[in-house]
Amino acid sequence: MTGALAASVLALAPAAQAGEPLTRFAEPGGNGPAASCPDSDPCSLHDAVGASAPAGSQVFMKPGTYTLASTVAVANNIDLRSETGFSDDVVIDSSADVAVFVAFSSGNSELEDFTIEHDTAVAAGSYGLHLEGGIARRLFVDSGGSGQFACHLGMSLLRDSICVNTRTTNGGIAVGMSTAVDLFPALNNVTAVATGPTGTGLFLAATANGADPVLTGRNVIAEGALTDQQVSAVAGASAVVNMFHSNFDSVSALGSGGTESVTNVKENDNQNAPELLDADYRQLQNSPTIDAGDNSSAISAGDIDGDTRIQGDAVDIGADEFQSLPTTRITRKPAKKTRKRTARFRFTSDDDANTFECKLDSRPYRNCQSGVRYRRLSRKRHIFRVRAVNVLGDPDPTPATYRWKVKK
Repeated sequence: MTGALAASVLALAPAAQAGEPLTRFAEPGGNGPAASCPDSDPCSLHDAVGASAPAGSQVFMKPGTYTLASTVAVANNIDLRSETGFSDDVVIDSSADVAVFVAFSSGNSELEDFTIEHDTAVAAGSYGLHLEGGIARRLFVDSGGSGQFACHLGMSLLRDSICVNTRTTNGGIAVGMSTAVDLFPALNNVTAVATGPTGTGLFLAATANGADPVLTGRNVIAEGALTDQQVSAVAGASAVVNMFHSNFDSVSALGSGGTESVTNVKENDNQNAPELLDADYRQLQNSPTIDAGDNSSAISAGDIDGDTRIQGDAVDIGADEFQSLPTTRITRKPAKKTRKRTARFRFTSDDDANTFECKLDSRPYRNCQSGVRYRRLSRKRHIFRVRAVNVLGDPDPTPATYRWKVKK
């Protein structure tokens, strides 16, 4: 953190006074009163978290894209989250050297459910998310251009989040920390991917004599084109990365003169089989990371998309909890042979949130509900199909099927 940025953050909002509003709202292009930022007239994002915000305020961002050229600095234990609770609904599109910054002194701040698109020309000290303190949940951080870190940590917890660095030259780190003091950040169910040819998934550096930072990760996917994990410590310092139930296949130490320690893939129930991710860094079916995480640590109720954890025998590794394809079962149907020209069907699936699509004979699939009735059926053989559809729009690949005959 630069001295100027630290000074500006420490000078932010006064403590809340009796009667002052603690709930504030921001929207793209907002110009409401900074003193209150009411739901009826939201203010800008900078005003919502700025000097007028009482300590401990809850700031809700309304859906849309916030295009910004300066840092969103969060201090005084202010919380910042999407109003809708979905990370795709709110995008902070930033060209600042640091897109979103949470001060070390703001250890109770919570960031939840939004996306950071970070594209900067600054090569060093540039972060999509600079989380010195507090907790961040269900964030998607994509740092490109010359961004050094997608997610840079401090005395903080990052969980159920995706950090991607797409820098194509001179490195590019998805998640990690470079520090001159003792810090102990933690990662739970994080997907860290650096796509550039010299990218590093997870990085920890101790940069001053006497610094002994430790980074602990559980249920983490770390993927970098150069190396998945890397540590560095100068003389008189140590840097330790401890990984449990995580997925990575390469580790390296820079040999900078200090003590450098990184977890081997064969330790702590880690795995090195290649993870299977789609273009949005969610798991594909048959990924080895499914049901391979550690249930003994504190597990969130939902993943980055709000899907329920746990859906199998164990929590998945990474930010995404794989949602299996739905299954469908017919519970009421007509007799195999009948003279009735009316047929009624009841059916169910493995998740109450699923919807259904029905198909009779050669007709196309149409939305339907359990109890659907067909009348004036022809006197011949018929075939009925029904398939459940999950909240992601994925249908049951093997619809429930029933054949019967309406006799003459």
